[in-house]
Amino acid sequence: MTNKANVIGTGFPFYREQNYTDFLTCAHVVENVGGKENVLVNNTPSP
Repeated sequence: MTNKANVIGTGFPFYREQNYTDFLTCAHVVENVGGKENVLVNNTPSP
């Protein structure tokens, strides 16, 4: 059984290049979604 929840966290941009922007967030935000592999930005997996 999969338990998925909608989780919202705050992130702050801290570095920008032409093709990407790095965001900074707290570890508990990443943990609350089940790990970095579950972090989405605009419904796209983060690298």
